[in-house]
Amino acid sequence: MSNYAVIENNKVINLIAADSKEIAEEVIGLTCIEYTNESPAVIGWDYDGEKFIAPVIEETVATEEPTE
Repeated sequence: MSNYAVIENNKVINLIAADSKEIAEEVIGLTCIEYTNESPAVIGWDYDGEKFIAPVIEETVATEEPTE
């Protein structure tokens, strides 16, 4: 049994386990891509056709006005 990321609009929308990619895609009706510990997938990540890509999270720094 292998782990698959379910892809819709180049985004991981679910993670499933199945005996084969063909079975996964037949049951789900969407593209499924196998993932491993070396090439992990997480719901919400992008898939560019070759690899899974974690979203870029911009860090914001709060600035405080000096008090007098």
